[in-house]
Amino acid sequence: MQIKTFFVTDAREKPGKIYQVNGGVESTFYSRPSGNIYSMAFSPTGQLYFVNANEFKIYRVIRFWGWVFTFTVYTHSTYVRDIAFDSAGDLYFSEATGAGADGKVYKLSGGSATLFQDVTLAEVGGFWAGDFTFDTRDELYISSGNRVPASIYRHRDGAWQLVYTDSSDPIKGLTFLACDLLCYANWRSEVYLLDVVSGTRDMLYSNPMHLWLSDIALFRPKIEVPTLYEGTQVYSCDSTCWRDSGTVDDTWDFTDINANNADIAALMADIGAPTAPTTNDADIWARTRTVWAWLQSTGLNPGDANYDAALAYRSSLGHWPSIAELAHMFVTWGGFWWGGCTCMCRAQMLATLLYRVGIPSDRMAIAESMWKPTYSQHMYVVLKVGCHWYYIDPTSSTPTLNATPENIGGGSADYTHPNSLYLIPGSTLTKPMLVR
Repeated sequence: MQIKTFFVTDAREKPGKIYQVNGGVESTFYSRPSGNIYSMAFSPTGQLYFVNANEFKIYRVIRFWGWVFTFTVYTHSTYVRDIAFDSAGDLYFSEATGAGADGKVYKLSGGSATLFQDVTLAEVGGFWAGDFTFDTRDELYISSGNRVPASIYRHRDGAWQLVYTDSSDPIKGLTFLACDLLCYANWRSEVYLLDVVSGTRDMLYSNPMHLWLSDIALFRPKIEVPTLYEGTQVYSCDSTCWRDSGTVDDTWDFTDINANNADIAALMADIGAPTAPTTNDADIWARTRTVWAWLQSTGLNPGDANYDAALAYRSSLGHWPSIAELAHMFVTWGGFWWGGCTCMCRAQMLATLLYRVGIPSDRMAIAESMWKPTYSQHMYVVLKVGCHWYYIDPTSSTPTLNATPENIGGGSADYTHPNSLYLIPGSTLTKPMLVR
């Protein structure tokens, strides 16, 4: 994965500069008249702000008809260590003394600062140099700064939670590429990309000319991702990363997906999952596990007593079965025609049942991606739990899903790079997503 354009700064340089890295090539984006630059941030509309950790001021840069102006937007009572924006465009800054005392994060509004969050050193490993950011859901993250081992903490439910520890490098300025992808500078020559779900780290950038890379910033980022069979594809990132060349189709036949009758009631009762709508992540995964296990145990396969009868009924429909027709199969023959079902019909059945157990349309879709050889397509379900998209392939014979979210697949499909989505009724998804 490569971010097409991002920005870095080296706190050692004086006067300080902000560099734009475009396709791996670095150029000067902004040069300060004097003084260092430790940290920087772009507002959601693209306005550039920066601070020197040894000054009391927050600066803003304005470009106008080839001219560049730098002016002070706020002066604090002590050193301003870092700055960051939330999703609403509000600006925050930090004060910290390393291991000397607890730190603080402030929110700046109308020219005045109000305390947003205390950072108690005893709760974050005893050290904090002021580096912080927000994820795409506006949860606060901090990093240890110039020390090894270094850690990243998240503030959730009133407490700090350890997210990641790097035993070889410091962790300085950090920013989110997407809701589960975090970039950070290592106070040396490198910038890393961290998957906060899996804890895996990849090098994003390295330049031995820099010795104190202290921050990385993004503005409307795009990434280039190698796929298995389609070459490199471009994704635009916000809460997740969406494939620029991908397509969606909302014409899949989910006839009468909201219907109700006695057969449907019997079907849902046998599945045993709640059916009220939910956006709770734990509920979404628990209901997915229930539906998956039910399908694995109830699906009719060749040799089962009612397999041929269920297949004959399914073949007589001439269309994808509605929820009422699926329920009729279950009530009449004790299960669905499943064993000879293609990836398309299995994905349609799984998606239909997930919808009927209350999982929102925007939290799932039928995805299509390449299957080796490259002219063949494969369909499966993608499911969003938390901020992470997972692939769930119902052609897999895995009997049960783990208690924690996981990917389920098999074969040679490029599950992580769907090129199209088939939407569940009511969905507002507009592009296929990067799945990991």
